[in-house]
Amino acid sequence: MKHSSLLRRAMLLAYGAVVIFALMIMLIYRIVSPQLFAQNKIDDLIPKGQIIASYIENTLNGEISTSYLMPLIGRSSSQWEATVWVVDTEGQTLMRTQISNGRTVGKLPKALANSMLPSVLEGKVSTHFGDMNALETTKETDTRSIIPSHFFFSTFDMNADANANEETVSGNFVAVAVPISFSSEVVGAVFMIQSMSEVMGSMQVLTNTITLSLLFVALLLLPLIYWVAARMARPLLAMRDVAMTMASGNLSIRASENGKDEYGELGHALNYLSTELGNTISSLELERNRLKNMIDGLSEGIIALDENHGVQLSNPAASKLLKLGTESADLRSSVPEVFSLLDQAMDQNTMVRQILWIGDTAISVAAAPLLSQYYAMHPNLKHWVSDGTRLRWNPF
Repeated sequence: MKHSSLLRRAMLLAYGAVVIFALMIMLIYRIVSPQLFAQNKIDDLIPKGQIIASYIENTLNGEISTSYLMPLIGRSSSQWEATVWVVDTEGQTLMRTQISNGRTVGKLPKALANSMLPSVLEGKVSTHFGDMNALETTKETDTRSIIPSHFFFSTFDMNADANANEETVSGNFVAVAVPISFSSEVVGAVFMIQSMSEVMGSMQVLTNTITLSLLFVALLLLPLIYWVAARMARPLLAMRDVAMTMASGNLSIRASENGKDEYGELGHALNYLSTELGNTISSLELERNRLKNMIDGLSEGIIALDENHGVQLSNPAASKLLKLGTESADLRSSVPEVFSLLDQAMDQNTMVRQILWIGDTAISVAAAPLLSQYYAMHPNLKHWVSDGTRLRWNPF
């Protein structure tokens, strides 16, 4: 069984299907996961942005001191798992995360502000997934705040650094903009941005877990696949052995017909074939024996050659007419003149007749090739020898 090519192929097919399935899952996962992770990140950032907006609104209402805002925004992007900007209605940066990935954070890019602020000024939460080129270009936003920008600066007195350069955002990223309200008016927005490389990096544990899980499942399925493949191959191998035994001449052996599946049907068909083949062979043997008895009982001598000019059949009448011993081992050397005619008939593919003298007896010899139904030379050649009183050609 362990050297069976059928078993190896069955295992290769089954295990190949498992591996392809795992690879397809990983391919689909890598195609779909960025969108899913981005949406999950957006869903995570929106509540965080709303929390920061509520703290700023409380600060504007005088409920919280401005000294708490900078620790709230954070010295590093790791605090909120995103880079945070607080802007006014004109998109001017009022506060921002100070450090991100070990470098100083610049002001909010103007293109991002122009694209997302219009929706925020209507009191909506705006989101974006993609790169900077995917941003929708809009006109410069109109100032709608009842509190001008300098009020923010003077109120918060933070180190927004109006002369700082804009932050460079490359590659795909997720962005969330949440409105800041004061006296029922939108006076600014909280922007939170995280690059997709950071998002996917945070999801790397999940990616590794899925990959290792698929690998573990593939290894775990290996014994099961071997067992299933062995069960599939075992009946076929048994039927192969039965067929080989039948081919060697033993038609009494039978294949298993247990089961109502294709294996049982195949075993039944194989047994039916063996039975019918045995009946056919028995009929042929009966006909052969009957024909042999008929040939042996003829008064005409008959000699049959095969395609290699070897003697295939010789009846007793031929030995008697040619005056051969009952145990003559080599007919060709005993009567070479007869076999010369027979070889001539076979080589020329035509019937040859001639009177030969065997001792003091004249023998009429007729040699004719046996043609197939396609008018080609049959591999046997039949010859008839008579005593001159009768000449008969049997055309089979």
